[in-house]
Amino acid sequence: MKAKYLYVIALSGLLTSCATSDSETLKRARTIQEQTLKEYNSLDSTLAARLNELSAEMSTISTDSTFATDSTKIKAFEALKSKQLEVEALKQELQNWKNELAILPSTEEIANGATNPFGDKAKDQEVLSALKKSQEDITTWKSKVNAVK
Repeated sequence: MKAKYLYVIALSGLLTSCATSDSETLKRARTIQEQTLKEYNSLDSTLAARLNELSAEMSTISTDSTFATDSTKIKAFEALKSKQLEVEALKQELQNWKNELAILPSTEEIANGATNPFGDKAKDQEVLSALKKSQEDITTWKSKVNAVK
């Protein structure tokens, strides 16, 4: 009886490890996904910080006692407001891009029944290619974010 019990535990452990282990291709895909999400978070934080800077500058100008009568300050405020709208739009666009990303579930999530957003029949290479594409996209996003600094 004890031998059967140990056999069942060993067999289920073996099956679990087989079901949750990734191929080298999927390991690379997960690494790329992790890097892409870190870079997304960095870009999102950069845009949030830029919005805070713009708000602070606008606040400083708007509380100046000569603001209402100084055309230079009014133009500076309007330029900052325009830049703020541009950064807000870019931040929303970046968020929308991230929301549309197919995120590969962790091996634990897959073992617990999570579905593969790339499709049940997606090959590891297809997943890797899709995640490489998102990595290329993030490079484009870096350029866009750097342009609004």
